[in-house]
Amino acid sequence: MYVVYWLRSRGTTYRVSTQRIRVERGILSKDNDNVELFRIDHLDVHQPFGMRLVGQCYLHLRSSDAGFPTVIIYGIVTVPQWTAGHDDGEVVDCAHESKPVGVA
Repeated sequence: MYVVYWLRSRGTTYRVSTQRIRVERGILSKDNDNVELFRIDHLDVHQPFGMRLVGQCYLHLRSSDAGFPTVIIYGIVTVPQWTAGHDDGEVVDCAHESKPVGVA
C-alpha cells in the first residue's frame, strides 16, 4: 500500500509560477494540467494527523476553471502562519509574497 503512495508521489510534479500552477502526473505516460492563478477562488490548508507528525500539510485549491476545478498539492512543508488561525485573505497574501514553500 505504501508503495502505491510512494510511486504516485514520485510520478507527480508541481510547478508554481507567478501566473499558473502546472501539475504533471505519470511515470511512463504523462498528463499535464494547468490552472491560472487568477482563477483560484478558494484555498484550504489541511493537516491530517499523519502529516502533522512529519511537519507537512496539503493545499486544496478550488478554481473557476471548468476543465480543472480542483488542485490538491500534497507534501507542503507546514508554514506556521498558515495554521495559526488567520483568515483566508492573509493566507493568500502570504502565498503571493513568493516565500519558498517545500513541495515533496
